[in-house]
Amino acid sequence: MDTTKISSTFTVRQYREHRDNGNREAIADLIFERLYERYLEPFKNNPAKHGFSMMASGCLMTEAFYCYKKGRKKTGVAGGVAFEEFFTESTYLKPFLGYGNEFYKNIRCGILHQGETYDGWKVVRKGSLFQKSTKTINATKYLEALESELKGFVSELKEEPISSRAWKAIIKKLDHICDNCDA
Repeated sequence: MDTTKISSTFTVRQYREHRDNGNREAIADLIFERLYERYLEPFKNNPAKHGFSMMASGCLMTEAFYCYKKGRKKTGVAGGVAFEEFFTESTYLKPFLGYGNEFYKNIRCGILHQGETYDGWKVVRKGSLFQKSTKTINATKYLEALESELKGFVSELKEEPISSRAWKAIIKKLDHICDNCDA
């Protein structure tokens, strides 16, 4: 459906018009809006926020963001591989480099499937982003890092030519999203 909203202010029709006109700025804004409002904004100024729900949202955003960058309809690789690739390419989540598979199994799968972490991993909302020795993640800082990643990515997109590899991946992913709306 062309009138289906894929973010609060963009419809499928609007995206397709921007795509067909090569409007990088509008499409980059759409990506920011879609990811920000779904995964980050619910935890802004929310006194009822909880580290586990923040990390669940952060894990969902990490996988979605990964698929945007790769142009994938679905993750397409083992989850631990996807997280490790995301952390490797990241500017703000470098402390997790080498921990992608463990993070996926013990944080992402633990929280999303059982509402708990596994193997001694912990989620808090204070301290440093990641304490390797105690396997402790600060959920607030994780979401802040994701927000910084998103802002940087969108800013870079606005400078890239529409023919770039990054844009080809973005268009492919957004086309998949719109195709799902039409199904």
